[in-house]
Amino acid sequence: MIGGCLYAPGPGRMNGQTGLRLAGLRRHPILVCGALEASALEHLGRFFEPEILTSTLEAGQLRERLIGKAALVIEQVVPIDDAFLEGLRWLRSICRLAPGSTGIDLDACTRRGILVTDVPSLSDHAAARTRMQTIAAENLAATFGFGRIGGHPPNLVNLEMRCLIGCCA
Repeated sequence: MIGGCLYAPGPGRMNGQTGLRLAGLRRHPILVCGALEASALEHLGRFFEPEILTSTLEAGQLRERLIGKAALVIEQVVPIDDAFLEGLRWLRSICRLAPGSTGIDLDACTRRGILVTDVPSLSDHAAARTRMQTIAAENLAATFGFGRIGGHPPNLVNLEMRCLIGCCA
């Protein structure tokens, strides 16, 4: 039992299935805005059902695509505020594929119980970009209580949320 959910370990495959699929549980639907490397997608696929968007969307279009999704993984800067978050009752996490939370109203997210994470800027090299995407995938899994750092996302931006996910000392 991890984070209140039955969990079957991810890396070992059985009939091509991993993670939550192996346990017969539904994976959380998420929206990924941008192209991700195969390793990051594989990591996300263990716990989530990602919908991948490779085109840039306006805030209104993005909000529509988020209805019913549990998380957003995004690199582009989009104004995410109270109006944007209104009605997105399933949204639990926003993961920026960049350093910082530019455009994200952290107070609005915190009031709604939405965890926000970012990734450190490593460099523009392909290997560093792949590592940043892997960090983002690990952060997202951790916000849902999954993975080796489950419940303790190291790159949590709205630190007030630590107590809600059991990270307070």
